[in-house]
Amino acid sequence: MIFVPEAVPVPHAGGPAYWFVFRREELLVCLENGLAVIPYTACNPVPEYAMIRKIYLVRLDGSPCYAVEVSGSRKRVAMTMAQVMRLYPELLCKEELY
Repeated sequence: MIFVPEAVPVPHAGGPAYWFVFRREELLVCLENGLAVIPYTACNPVPEYAMIRKIYLVRLDGSPCYAVEVSGSRKRVAMTMAQVMRLYPELLCKEELY
C-alpha cells in the first residue's frame, strides 16, 4: 500500500475513493467473508443519511480517502454501521502492521 499525505485532493481525479463514514462512534463497513471492508466507491456510499461534513484525508494506492460524518437513524443500507472498537480485529489484525 502506498500512502500519500496531501492537504487537498488532486483536482478532477475522479474515480472511486475510500469512504470512512462515521455516525457517532460507529463506522460504516461492508462485511465480506468475515472481514470488515471500508466502502470503495465513486460517490457517497450512503446517500440515505444526512452528511454533516466531508474531510479529505490522503491518497491510498492512488485513490482518495475521505472521512464523512453522517447523522440520522439507522436505515436499511447494503452495508452496516458497527462500533469502531469492535471492528479492531476485523480491520487491523488481518494484515501485518510492521
